[in-house]
Order: sequence, then C-alpha cells, then structure tokens
Amino acid sequence: LFAEPDVGKANIQTRNYALVIFFIGIGGGLCQCLSSIAFSKSGEALTMRMRIISFASMLRQEVAWFDREENSLGALVTQLSSDTSNLKGLSGVRMGIIFNAVGAVVCALTITFKFDV
Repeated sequence: LFAEPDVGKANIQTRNYALVIFFIGIGGGLCQCLSSIAFSKSGEALTMRMRIISFASMLRQEVAWFDREENSLGALVTQLSSDTSNLKGLSGVRMGIIFNAVGAVVCALTITFKFDV
C-alpha cells in the first residue's frame, strides 16, 4: 500500500531518510554535549557562590560562636565542602539529565500528536 514500486526511487528515498536520521543523531549528540557542559559549568558556579556565601557568613559570626563544639574548625571545613557538594549534585548535571528527559518526552508527544494518522 505504501511501498514504492520503482526500486531505484525506493533506494534513493531510503538513502535520504537514512541521511536525515544520521544528521538528526549528530545534532542530538552535539546538543547533548553542549547541554552537559552548560549544566556542569552552572553547577560549579553555584557551588563556588554557595561556598563564598557560607564562608562570608562564618566570618561575620561573633568569636564565641567558634567556641562551640559544633562550630569547630573541622566541622566548619566539612560543612563548606560537603553541603556545597551536595547542592552541586542536586543542581548540576543531574538537573540537566532531568531537563533533557522532560524535553524528550514533550517533543515525542508533540510529534506523535501532530503527525497522528
């Protein structure tokens, strides 16, 4: 019913569709690479900003605040490293993966409903 009776035309159409799908794959790979780089950079920037804000907040505390055991040097350094790293894990590449997945689902549903036969 939907077959091309001419073998030459069918081969040309097959080659054209294969090239289109190939270039879509190349474009998708480049977009994925750029997205990964962008979300990694934004995660690093957010982590650095949070470390600076946390450290500045620690420096504004009174001297007696540092005498408490929960605010010892080791605890504060651990807090600077672990809390901001946890924030980076939540916001950086993982957020990019979530956005990519949601975008792929939305695009797939849009294409599906637009070309519903």
